[in-house]
Amino acid sequence: MLPNIRRDLYAAPSRRHRDDAVRGFTLVELLVVIAIIGILVALLLPAVQAAREAARRAQCQNQLKQIGLACLNYESSKNAFPAGCTGKAMYNDDDTPGGVKAEVGENWCISLLPFMERQSLHDQYDFSGAKHYNSTQVNASGVSNQQLGRIVLEELVCPSDQDALQPFAAHGNDWAGSTYRAVAGKIDLTVQPNLLFWDRLNTSQNAARAEAKQFQGPIIAASDRINSDPVRVAKVTDGLSKSAMVGEAVSDPTAIRRNVWASGWRYHSKGHFIRDETGRSSIFRTPDQTFCAASAREVPPGLGADPNLCFRGFGSVHSGGVLQFVFCDGSVQSIPETVSDEVFLALGTIAGEEVEFYDF
Repeated sequence: MLPNIRRDLYAAPSRRHRDDAVRGFTLVELLVVIAIIGILVALLLPAVQAAREAARRAQCQNQLKQIGLACLNYESSKNAFPAGCTGKAMYNDDDTPGGVKAEVGENWCISLLPFMERQSLHDQYDFSGAKHYNSTQVNASGVSNQQLGRIVLEELVCPSDQDALQPFAAHGNDWAGSTYRAVAGKIDLTVQPNLLFWDRLNTSQNAARAEAKQFQGPIIAASDRINSDPVRVAKVTDGLSKSAMVGEAVSDPTAIRRNVWASGWRYHSKGHFIRDETGRSSIFRTPDQTFCAASAREVPPGLGADPNLCFRGFGSVHSGGVLQFVFCDGSVQSIPETVSDEVFLALGTIAGEEVEFYDF
């Protein structure tokens, strides 16, 4: 028996060695495992990206909600929604109408600063003088309005809109960008042959303003010299939940961006729901040059020498084809890309009486 025991004892290490060899991975097996892991990661990556975009979209929606609450709190305090911009309209030096000089004051974003927990920033603004939104006069705090306009406000930049973090050079300043534009009204050249802007201080349009209230939006240019005052809730006869107030304005990344929060100039922080006379509408990533290129001509009839119609639209880069707006009742609604032009245009007015078009 003893010899057999010795043979077993000597054989044991050899068997253990063979067992260890069996438990190891070959190079082929390792490569297969790596390939499987790569396939799983590739399959999961779209889901991860979709989850991240959903989170960004939700944050953007919440930011619009806060802007809407600020507008409503402003209305409760001032008995009107904030003006798109304020100031002296286009008058000559002798105070007769028709001149090209305009004194543009604060816009709706600056007016809302105290209602967006930005009181200290609002307090630094100097509200005196012509075009004071862009004043280079240094105030008691050692800064000018122009410098304040370079400050990036994170609550006005949607996480999906990283292009808004790039400054926009205009009027001698590098303006901080914004994702959002206020709704000044609609421009529909299929029924309104004479172009009418609600975002600018233009005395030549006084008569047209009086006759075209159905094209007016909630956030308009306002001055005692033009036929438009800040909008009161009572004027929103289409219904607060049926009238868009502030929305996303993200253009084609290759287009010139003119959307900034601190500028009171025309289309810099305000927009229109636009349709040209051929029926083409500025919906979803087509507010800027893309819209112009898609039109029958670069300058629609009635625009004259002002090509800036193309910088007044709304757009979105959210996946799933949606465009988000906060409405006059404070609700945030996502407009699908399948919405009809009629419905989309109807959302841009406060008294258009297009009640039959509101299902989307």
